[in-house]
Amino acid sequence: MRTDFLFGFRDDRRAAEDQRYGGFNQGRWASEQEIAFFQQQHTKIGVDKKKTTRLYPQEADVSLAARSFESVVLTLDAKKGPINTAYQQGGQVIFLKGLDESGLSLQAYVERKMASWLS
Repeated sequence: MRTDFLFGFRDDRRAAEDQRYGGFNQGRWASEQEIAFFQQQHTKIGVDKKKTTRLYPQEADVSLAARSFESVVLTLDAKKGPINTAYQQGGQVIFLKGLDESGLSLQAYVERKMASWLS
């Protein structure tokens, strides 16, 4: 697994291996909507990280949810949390819970959901 960095400056509150921002040739640009979502969902630095992942609680979900404003996110996770919040705020989230029952291929299911955004 590869860590995805946003373009930005070093955060002196975090160790080198825990940085969330990368400089030139390391970080990707974030849209204004992504940045606003990150700020809205901000996880406090003082909260303990998980030892195995070194991520703060829900940090991965917040990052994925923020990406839904620029990319399509496919998920089975429809519970209350950052991904559902992004969906409610107009993020391009497709919940796959009904895929099996639909009888559609994944491609057809995604295309149908995306078409509903345009209508």
